[in-house]
Amino acid sequence: MAEPAPCPHRTFLLETAPEADALLRVLAPFAALGARILALEAREASDRTSIRIEAAGVGGEAGDHLAERLRRLPFVMQVGVVWRLEAAT
Repeated sequence: MAEPAPCPHRTFLLETAPEADALLRVLAPFAALGARILALEAREASDRTSIRIEAAGVGGEAGDHLAERLRRLPFVMQVGVVWRLEAAT
């Protein structure tokens, strides 16, 4: 039996201003691109919210485009991206 093709996963690490709807607003671009959210974590501090989103279906140019869209959101202070390949299930 052939091995499953690798599936690109990207983890987006964001720092945002502590706005009440920051998490919902950063998820919108993922939905628009049809990304599949695999893991999500958000932690709020007094001066910022840290958000970690692991997503599938945002490889290559789509992932770069998504990161740029996130950077342009007015309340987003920083965006980092890590990617890896995992076997499809």
